[in-house]
Amino acid sequence: MKKILLIIGGLFLLLFCGLLGIAIIPDDEPQTETTSSNSKVILVNEKEFNQKIINTQNDEILCNNPSIVDFNATWCGPCKMLSPILENVQTKYGDKLQIYSVDVDQCNNIALYYKIESIPSLLYINPKTKQTKMMVGLVSRDEIENTIKNMFNL
Repeated sequence: MKKILLIIGGLFLLLFCGLLGIAIIPDDEPQTETTSSNSKVILVNEKEFNQKIINTQNDEILCNNPSIVDFNATWCGPCKMLSPILENVQTKYGDKLQIYSVDVDQCNNIALYYKIESIPSLLYINPKTKQTKMMVGLVSRDEIENTIKNMFNL
């Protein structure tokens, strides 16, 4: 009986932490300092997305630097867990890479265009090769860094 109560309590704790966006497993990677002025994840709306990143009318890539678009929502626990990881990655790469944040509730046309059914979803954009790649779900910093190395040669 005690084992069942422990299991139920553990599941409740996981669910509760997920709903509140509390990370149970911390991102214990040290933050890398950079002298870059471009060390923030940029929140964009639909208009800014179409003007700065990709024009969804003609599928033209507009960003000059390798970019990652984080499709998320304010109520999403895994999105909240991914956010500090992306901020650390942005700080590390500075001007070599730009990470954008798109709230799917506010930018539903962009989410529909990319057929976003699960969040978080990360869209990697290489403007030099015109290549894009979508990763769905909560991913580790190592997975993000490996994809950056493979797609962007950074």
